[in-house]
Amino acid sequence: MKVLSAACAIWSGATAACGMAGSYAQLVAARMMVGVGEAGGVPPSYAIISDSFPRDRRTTAMAIFNLGPPIGSALGVAFGASLAAAFNWRVPFYVIGAIGVVTALVVYLTVREPKRGEADELPVAVTSEVAPEGSSLPSRNSSAIRYL
Repeated sequence: MKVLSAACAIWSGATAACGMAGSYAQLVAARMMVGVGEAGGVPPSYAIISDSFPRDRRTTAMAIFNLGPPIGSALGVAFGASLAAAFNWRVPFYVIGAIGVVTALVVYLTVREPKRGEADELPVAVTSEVAPEGSSLPSRNSSAIRYL
């Protein structure tokens, strides 16, 4: 959760910095930092989803998570363009950056770190009873443990 919230803060701060850029070089640097923040956000998100959902619901959770980029892009085009047309091209960067930094802080302060493998079911060990002498059942000392 700490890595995810830090990546979100970097990503969002760099997004706001895109709006503050006064030159092409500054915009390039800010966009590179957006990429750094974005790269640090997806892997921890996958790990958190894997630790939070049981195996049979994990693919649905991943699919919903992966709907974020296309939905975000559509909303960015719709609302970002509206803000830029109404005010200035820099305003959408400020608004989205500020929302992201606040979100990163809220995630850091309120979301708990899931235990590793918390949602995974452990295999059930089945052992055989001790076989009476002369029986064909395996003894307790043999490798008679199997996993269901």
